[in-house]
Amino acid sequence: MTKIITLMAITASITILSASEDQASLVLNFAKKQLPKAHIEYKNMQITSDKKINKQWQAITVSFEARQQGSKAEFEKKDNTFFMNGSYLVGDSLNLKTGKSLLEEMAKDFSSSDYRDSRLVFGDSSAKNKIVVFSDPLCPFCKERISDFKEKVGDRKDIALYIYEIPLRRIHPSSELIIKHIMASQNPRKTTVQVYTADIPNNVKTSTDFKTVNKWFKDATGEDLQEKDVLSDSIAKELSKNEALAEKVGARGTPYIFLNGKYIKGDAEIKKILKNKQVK
Repeated sequence: MTKIITLMAITASITILSASEDQASLVLNFAKKQLPKAHIEYKNMQITSDKKINKQWQAITVSFEARQQGSKAEFEKKDNTFFMNGSYLVGDSLNLKTGKSLLEEMAKDFSSSDYRDSRLVFGDSSAKNKIVVFSDPLCPFCKERISDFKEKVGDRKDIALYIYEIPLRRIHPSSELIIKHIMASQNPRKTTVQVYTADIPNNVKTSTDFKTVNKWFKDATGEDLQEKDVLSDSIAKELSKNEALAEKVGARGTPYIFLNGKYIKGDAEIKKILKNKQVK
């Protein structure tokens, strides 16, 4: 859930990219403090954009590169978004009149070109109604949603459900490995459901050890995957596509849901579809 927290006071009357070096340093120093320290190394942190999203707030994007400590893999580019109103820098804020957060106001439509068959889990890709869920397999709310969709969507031909996994590494250490196992499996649609409906013990949730996660995955799905396949460049690229798409549409947390290309909050519109009522 989005927390409304005042993070740091900053006096500002001009945009951050044209602001003083001291002011930009305050933003970057704060951004650094928000990043997980354990097992991750970073470089090239910089402010890459700022733009007005309404009359009061502007969104500031801080970009950086990251990889696991000790890894020989290439650094991956990441972005974090913060908001400034001239007096405060915050991670997010809720408009009590509209019920929308600043991150939600930034949400973009899900393009028809971004539906990938490899991410289809339930239903038919030619269905009129398409649901997209950005999800982490260790997110309890995601597990609940996917279990519910399994029961109510299943193989219906009028609905397509796509799941784009994005690992919340800071709070779910093993999620990246679990997601890569799903992607490397022989039948990702089947194993996605198995993973989301399986019990995941604490020693697996907190582990970044391949053997630990691999043993659990085998017990949960029956597939015994090889490390070279799970950690291959092709799987890493597939996961990067998910994360890049999440950045593109503004999905910062999970579950983050789109219905027919539009971001939705709550279940009302989806419930209409599940009851065979046309959504306007």
